[in-house]
Amino acid sequence: MKNEEQIIQEEIKKLKKKIYDYIQLVKVLLSLKLHFERKYKAKAYVEPSVWYKEDKEKRIPDLLILTSDNTAIVFDHKIIESSDERTVRSRLRRLKKYYGTIIWKEKEYTVNYAILLCSKETWQNILNAGLIEKPMTWVYKLVEDEKLYYEINIFSPKSIKIKDSLLSRIISTYKKHGVIKVERPYEATKYVFIRQKPPIEYVAERVYRFLYSRMDPNVDEEAFQLKDIINEFNWYYSPWVLAEGEAKQLTIGRLNEALKLLDEIGLAKYKPEEGVVIVKKIKKLSGELLDHILEKIVKHRLKAEAKRQTKITNFFH
Repeated sequence: MKNEEQIIQEEIKKLKKKIYDYIQLVKVLLSLKLHFERKYKAKAYVEPSVWYKEDKEKRIPDLLILTSDNTAIVFDHKIIESSDERTVRSRLRRLKKYYGTIIWKEKEYTVNYAILLCSKETWQNILNAGLIEKPMTWVYKLVEDEKLYYEINIFSPKSIKIKDSLLSRIISTYKKHGVIKVERPYEATKYVFIRQKPPIEYVAERVYRFLYSRMDPNVDEEAFQLKDIINEFNWYYSPWVLAEGEAKQLTIGRLNEALKLLDEIGLAKYKPEEGVVIVKKIKKLSGELLDHILEKIVKHRLKAEAKRQTKITNFFH
């Protein structure tokens, strides 16, 4: 039987994987966006709201590339942790919704290619599922060299005919070199969240880190106004530029959830009715801040669950 410490460490490991998966998603989308813009002079957008002509429905692809005056490519990032055939088939089937004609700034573009974007782990699960038909897929791996970059391998089914000139150029380069290298740009440090909901534990860590760095070194706790946190955070971490305007990385909803969590684990006193949070300084930090905060969160949740179970048991006795 597992002891309490083993349970805590397992839960921390699960949370860290969820957080690192999200971080990787943000970084790889930004890297590809800037790669297309700088190398190919294409227009690229992360998580834009896109209207489809056929059904007049709005969809939000992970990455949209406008490759010419009337064609576009969509990238859909997926994490698939199972090699079960039904699960994999179901997840991949959702790519089909991105094909069609989109309306973008009053112009029509045809999406001829909806490309799966995934890690090597997910791609291996897809291969293990044994599907006969697989979508065009870009498989990435982060490489740490003098500069951080992504190695991208491209799987292109024989049944797919490449008509898009930009995509054709990229695939030709891939066939020539056996890999596509996409540099992780210096701007990556300025992007921590996308529109897709981040793990609340990650938001709490980023917000605490941000406020901790602004605390007076001579005090144990310090008050911050919510409006100032939002303004300063979104000034430091640049907004995503979309067709309909800017998407700020830290919303009031995300901040509210994060501060409630920090309050629960004893790192803040949150007073939403006053628009204020009092942040408490960690006096002795051994190891990484993320590990410290996750341990506090896991212990708090295990304690709360134990209390809940005790109440249920007492109720029935």
